[in-house]
Amino acid sequence: MQGIDAFGDFAVQLSMKMTTKPGTQFPIKRRAFMMIKKAFEDNNIKIAFPTVHVEGGDAATAAAAQQQIAKMSQAEAAACQA
Repeated sequence: MQGIDAFGDFAVQLSMKMTTKPGTQFPIKRRAFMMIKKAFEDNNIKIAFPTVHVEGGDAATAAAAQQQIAKMSQAEAAACQA
């Protein structure tokens, strides 16, 4: 385990390296993710996700807010792939 790789607006990226026997890497990866998820749940750590709540305004305001969220999501996805 290398540790925390990056902090984002809606994510913490962990970097891990493991050595496995050939053909066992995928079950071990799934098991590691399940263990991390369980540790988060046991410690009341919730995984954040973007939400938008728009009050008042008109349809144009809501559409502009939705476009902003889409841009933020695309930026996060691009950062994860880099």
